[in-house]
Parts: sequence; C-alpha cells; structure tokens
Amino acid sequence: MTLIDAGAALAEGAHRAARDRAAAAIGITREIVCGCAGDAPDSDFGVTSLNRRRRVLTKGRAGAAAWCAAVDARRPDHARDQIARASTRGAVAIDVFTGGADELALDLVVVEASRRGLPVRVADPAVLAGLVRAHARTEFVLSRPGDLPFTDAELAPFAAAATVHLDLASCGAVRGAIDAALARFGAERVLWGSGARMEVALAQLRALEVIAPGEAALDAIRWRNAMRLYKRLGGA
Repeated sequence: MTLIDAGAALAEGAHRAARDRAAAAIGITREIVCGCAGDAPDSDFGVTSLNRRRRVLTKGRAGAAAWCAAVDARRPDHARDQIARASTRGAVAIDVFTGGADELALDLVVVEASRRGLPVRVADPAVLAGLVRAHARTEFVLSRPGDLPFTDAELAPFAAAATVHLDLASCGAVRGAIDAALARFGAERVLWGSGARMEVALAQLRALEVIAPGEAALDAIRWRNAMRLYKRLGGA
C-alpha cells in the first residue's frame, strides 16, 4: 500500500535512524523532507546549507525520498537563485520563510517558483491569503507542523481556493482538527504529513480511517493528492 509522508521533518544522525525505524513500522513508502515554520536561517549561507542537508538525505533514495527547497523571502535575489538551482536538482516544491518579507519580495519568490512549476509552501495563513489573491494559478500548501492547529477562521479563506492544499502535520494531536480540515478543504486538497512527531502521525492515520469519507478519500489523503500536486515526484 502506498503512503506518502508529505510533511517529513529534517532528521539527521540518531534522529534519522529513529525516524527510519518509525517510518518502516508505519508503512511510509516515500517521504518529502520539508518544513518552513519558525525563524529562517540567519544568512544566505544558512539557507544554502539547509537545502544541501535536505538534498543529501534523498541521494540514493530516489524512490523513497524527495525534498523541498527552503528560501527566505527577505532575500529575494538569493531565494530566486536557490529556486533555480533546486529546480534542476530534484526539488518538488519550495518552502518559503515569510517572516519580515514585504509584498514585493514575496511576489518575486512566488513568481519564480511558479515559473518553474514548483508548488509553494507557506506557514502563515495571513500571508498566504494575500499570495493566493495575487497568484491565482500558483499551487500552494498551507503547512505549520506542530501542536497548534490552524483555527477555523484561519482556514475559512481557503475553503473555495482550489489551488490551496493543507498539510495535516499542522493538526497535531488536537481533537477535531482533522475534521475541521476536511470540512474546509475536502479530501481532495488534504495531504498527510508527519511533521516531527511520528507517534502523532500514526494516530492521525488511524483517525483518518474512521473520519475520511470512504476508501477513495483515504487513498487521496494518503498519497494520491501528493502525487498530483508534486508533479516532479515521479522523477525525483
């Protein structure tokens, strides 16, 4: 059975080994290493290094792992350079650190990602709402891994936005969060992702088996939506 972890946190060393064991136990067949919540690295070198570390984790694992390139929208020139490089190195999407970036810088980053056919992942719903209005054809993912799910008011603006998807890693273990996500987005725009806590991700999978409206919806969340959205997965 196919199971894509569309929100896998970066893990290295002993944490990598522990994550691999948990992924095997859960039945994850492919992971996408990503995540743009929190503060951006404090320099261009830090962003470049983060992307190198993500990409290294996928080497030799083409059928089992893919990566999203991170960019800091406060530095649009460096961000566009990283997007250009990532587009030739197997990245399937772009993670955007949006904190402190102005509207013009954000637009430049999204235009570059969209031009290269890469979906854009954003953690701040207020920022994403503006980007969706300005970039109607760009595919976006709202993703904030952790234990603080988005409120219904934060999700409401995207209910009718067909280009916006939601990473379930943002739901944590909060009761009712997955139900709210499905109510606003429908099964066709929801991606299952583990974030940093594999035990919570497993609990979410078990809950989805009950909550998801049918086997087709469950398959969509488990892997079909990720394959459709991240078009480069097939060759990543």
